[in-house]
Amino acid sequence: MSLKLYADDFKQRNKPKEHNEQSNSNFIYTSKTQSRNITMKDDRGIYYHPQLKNKRVRMYIRKFGSEIQFRLWNQDIPELWEEHGWVAHEAIIQASKMYGGKAFNPGQVYDINIAEELLKEKG
Repeated sequence: MSLKLYADDFKQRNKPKEHNEQSNSNFIYTSKTQSRNITMKDDRGIYYHPQLKNKRVRMYIRKFGSEIQFRLWNQDIPELWEEHGWVAHEAIIQASKMYGGKAFNPGQVYDINIAEELLKEKG
């Protein structure tokens, strides 16, 4: 499945219930998490929730060499984890340019600010 098809599928399955669920909301959540010194981590790695009200979807992050990579996991579509590998931040930037203001913004789902903060917390 291509990144575009994946993005379209993600958009359909994860429509926000409220208009205010945007990247900056995630960042506030991350800041609160860090102030309590809690890292969201399981056997797959470090993660955050790209939509705060949807805990069934997690965005995993890792540092690979000098780049940050992302990988989406959805409890309702477990095969996505196997079908989609780690995505470099540079590829997400390119995808964001393709979507130019449309409903799905990869830059909000794959949030580099949250990833950097969580990886910094990891140490």
